[in-house]
Amino acid sequence: LGGPNWVVESPTHRVVVVGASAVALPHVQRHPKQLSLQMLQHADLAVLGDLLPRERDVPGAEAGRPMADICTGVSQTLAKGGNVLMPIVPCGAAIDMIHALGSHLPTAGLSHVPMYLVSRAGHGVLGYLEILAEWVNAQRRQRVYLPESPFLHNDLIASNRLHVVTDVWELNSRHYTEPCVVLAGHPSLRFGPVLHFLRLWAANTADAVILTDATWNSVRGDSGTLLLKPHQPLQMKKMCAPLDARLSTLQVSHVMASLTPTATVASSHWFPNPAPETSLTVYHGPLSTASVVSPLKGTPALMSVDLACSLQANRVGDVPAVGVSCRLKDKDG
Repeated sequence: LGGPNWVVESPTHRVVVVGASAVALPHVQRHPKQLSLQMLQHADLAVLGDLLPRERDVPGAEAGRPMADICTGVSQTLAKGGNVLMPIVPCGAAIDMIHALGSHLPTAGLSHVPMYLVSRAGHGVLGYLEILAEWVNAQRRQRVYLPESPFLHNDLIASNRLHVVTDVWELNSRHYTEPCVVLAGHPSLRFGPVLHFLRLWAANTADAVILTDATWNSVRGDSGTLLLKPHQPLQMKKMCAPLDARLSTLQVSHVMASLTPTATVASSHWFPNPAPETSLTVYHGPLSTASVVSPLKGTPALMSVDLACSLQANRVGDVPAVGVSCRLKDKDG
């Protein structure tokens, strides 16, 4: 469903909080609506929250590149007769991966290669998608009212290109063939059906394990050394490409150029050395304090009803004005 962005308004200031957001990409149709910047404009202060971690932010990399790299790696492995193991949880990015591979493999001449989703929750997750039509993107929402499913995985299941099983033993009663793509849990590689396939294919150099979970794999391009350490020796090819759609520093700069806030606050984790000429203020960890210069604005004042009724306005040009002699008492709150 995406992440929330907040607008906090007081009588004198407007603050926007940019959370875990993602820009629209042509090959990634995840969220029901695109990131809307219109409601976040004209802010006195913008607070940047959950951004793409620096260790995953590859300078100059194309947005959404990990998904394309994964599809390429899968097709290259399958073309050489190898199997592909993808440790996943059966929701979120795993659904995106099934749809991406379902579209990519036919273009590589590999439409005959089966995919196996091994999870006790697999049937439930795929079934639950069918009752959430109002939360899918516009393209899929239009297909809801047609005699076809808005999701590609239904077509894959009907054509026997995707098989959903509850556990490894169920594969014996199915038409299991290799080479194949197996999506199984758990991405920590410490429990679940994924352990069976790691042991089965560990000695085969033609097979590959692709680590895509953003929670358990922090660095893009890393070979998953820590996760795979208990499973050594492992001759399988290794690829680490965490699927994380949060805003990169380059995307944030474009977003801030559109929002044009008076001041911006972000963690030093993402911006360790901000340029002095920018309006960016950094804070250094939880519970730390960041001082931001607030633009001076008019302050609203309350007037009693009796006083307001006793005043008589005179026009000064086109503006009605009232002269009042009073003593103002200012206090915070």
